[in-house]
Amino acid sequence: MGNKWDKMNKASVPELSTITEWVNDELWNDLLAYMDTTYKARISIDYSGCGMAPGWNVKFKKAGKSLCTLYPQEGWFVALVVIGQKEKSEMEETLWTFTEYTQNLYRQTKEGMGQRWLMFEVRNAEILEDVKRGMLLRRKVS
Repeated sequence: MGNKWDKMNKASVPELSTITEWVNDELWNDLLAYMDTTYKARISIDYSGCGMAPGWNVKFKKAGKSLCTLYPQEGWFVALVVIGQKEKSEMEETLWTFTEYTQNLYRQTKEGMGQRWLMFEVRNAEILEDVKRGMLLRRKVS
């Protein structure tokens, strides 16, 4: 890969294009385009030292509300969507319409402080659609 970067080097903030090249996944590109056209969301590239997913991540916010956080991996990525108290009932009412993967993820994710932090391993288009639907629960599109 031509544009090398160190996911764990917090002294050197990568460009989004560098992360995109490293991830090298059409689903990543699809989600970036979706976030731009659908939400015009603010992007921030932040370093996390947390044990769950250390390294650089890409956060999307709209009107001060977090929509999702992407954790890049080589060839794929994880998308974090938080389902809070406001979204919980709608998520549970429509859960049966999501993929089996997402249904299991939701049920297996423990609730803490009224939230479930869903860490989607985005490896196919169906899971990506579930990520988009989860964000729509957080912030409706006008």
